[in-house]
Amino acid sequence: ATDAACRYLKKLHSLYGDWMLALAAYNAGPGNVNKAMRRSGGRTYWEIRSYLPRETRGYVPAFIATYYSMYFAEEHNIYPPTSQISYFECDTVMLTQNLHFEQIAKYISASADDLKWLNPMFTKNTIPGG
Repeated sequence: ATDAACRYLKKLHSLYGDWMLALAAYNAGPGNVNKAMRRSGGRTYWEIRSYLPRETRGYVPAFIATYYSMYFAEEHNIYPPTSQISYFECDTVMLTQNLHFEQIAKYISASADDLKWLNPMFTKNTIPGG
């Protein structure tokens, strides 16, 4: 999926010749970008921005901010969190019923906090079964 997304983004860049327009088209679709260009008469993202869908108006600036914060992370004292557990020490477990992190931690060599850190998609400290 990542490879296909990168190829699509590259194709959009070749179509527009501009990375910001390519990102806008990736988010909203080329049709919306073309329509915004027609309506605004603009040829850059900033010229057509107000004619794009609301989500896309925030998508490109958020992408720029994310890139900036990652590229200049050290200058702003931003460092990734470190874990006591290596991802290579982890495995996938299939569950048939809902289990709380505390219940799982009893049977493995990791704490409930470690499970929470390794599974951020589960916001209620419970993993749904099935």
